[in-house]
Amino acid sequence: MKVKLLFLALCANGKVIDLITSDDRTYQISGDNRFQGMYERIFHSDSHPTRRNVGEGEMQWALNQAREIRLWTGPTEYRTVTKTELEAELAPFPVR
Repeated sequence: MKVKLLFLALCANGKVIDLITSDDRTYQISGDNRFQGMYERIFHSDSHPTRRNVGEGEMQWALNQAREIRLWTGPTEYRTVTKTELEAELAPFPVR
């Protein structure tokens, strides 16, 4: 799955995903009009999480290393999906 095509499909659908990598880092690809982009989410013990912009190469690495993919369905709700389920969710936009 190519991250650039995935980002464009998420933008077309207005959806957001989190990628949890094998080293427990969290990355986010957002197609939501309010905050479109690719980010690493950094969680602080004493405040809200912050975001760091990442490039296409780092995000492709995160996608390849993802052990969990969270598809956000609401402001505080998500469901865990596989790459196959994510592709089906974003159809008819090809993300391969």
